[in-house]
Formats: sequence, C-alpha cells, structure tokens
Amino acid sequence: MTWGEQFAWGFLGSMAVEVVTVFRLLQRMESPALPARYRSPLYWTVRLALAAVGGGLAIAYDIENPILAANIGAATPAIVMTLTRDPALQPSSPAPGVRRPTHVRARRS
Repeated sequence: MTWGEQFAWGFLGSMAVEVVTVFRLLQRMESPALPARYRSPLYWTVRLALAAVGGGLAIAYDIENPILAANIGAATPAIVMTLTRDPALQPSSPAPGVRRPTHVRARRS
C-alpha cells in the first residue's frame, strides 16, 4: 500500500469508531437528539485530528494490510491515551517479581 492508502485506512478506521458510537446512541434514544458534543466545532476538530493521528500511526507502523491499518486507526484513542498517561497519577505497582503483602497490620497509637 502507498502512504496515502495507509493513511486513508487508518483515518477511516478511527472514524468508524465514531460512526458506531453515534449508531449506538441513536439505538438507545427515543428522540433523535444527539448529545451537545456533536454540535461542537471544537469536538469535530479534535476528533478529526485524532483520526489523522490514526492515519499517521498506520503509516508509522508501515502496515500493508488495509484491515490492520483500519484496526490501528480504531485503536488510536487507546494508544494515544496510554502514551499520554501521567505516571504520577497512576497507582504505584510493585516491580516485577515483588509481591505485595496480603494483609497490613494496623498501627497502634
């Protein structure tokens, strides 16, 4: 695949997630009013930028299979959130091979 094709499949895979999300919302709603975010230009700007990142990731991984490129695009939100997660905000976990105590004694004052 060319870079353009890789980008397009990654972009479309990312946007497919949005299509499925809107479809699920419409199925659950009694009236066809979508959430306010879908009327926000900022939301669509960010969403299209995220889809472009999906296309870029498909190129970066040099994916030759259209389905795999679309899959990377669909996974882009999870990939980006993982890469941008602040480790300081995450609960600490022990180093590999270190066991946590099964119980903790209460301190006596």
